[in-house]
Amino acid sequence: MKVIKSDNDTGTLLVDLSRTFKRKDVVGLARLPEPRADQKYRDVLRKVFNIAWSVEPIVMVEFDNGEKMVYAFNVEADPDDAKGLRVKVRGKLIKHSGNSSVITYYKEISMESAETGFKKINELADEYEEAYSKAFSNRRNEIDPYYWLS
Repeated sequence: MKVIKSDNDTGTLLVDLSRTFKRKDVVGLARLPEPRADQKYRDVLRKVFNIAWSVEPIVMVEFDNGEKMVYAFNVEADPDDAKGLRVKVRGKLIKHSGNSSVITYYKEISMESAETGFKKINELADEYEEAYSKAFSNRRNEIDPYYWLS
């Protein structure tokens, strides 16, 4: 596995995830924590954050050439914020292609409020759902997140 520390911040990674959702060669998507059928992913993330003051969303994407990407984020209340409103977000991207993997760590960003962070999560969740529908027409609409663990 190759490890890279990017000069870019996690905001750049969020933009990259948004672009990835728009790619035409996406054939599979999964996310963790996996919501129940009657729940929305964004609601699960918010509930976990409200309980633990941190949450770790993960989005897995598979392309028609077999390449797989894992976008992993850590969203945490800023312990240096006396009011408890700001959040810090760290991200990394893991690319799996053939027998090689590259993990890229992005610099931490600070958001003025958890609400700002959840607004971005809502936008990305909408894009995920659209990409999920398109992936269904390409080949399959979901990846069993646990299939990656075998």
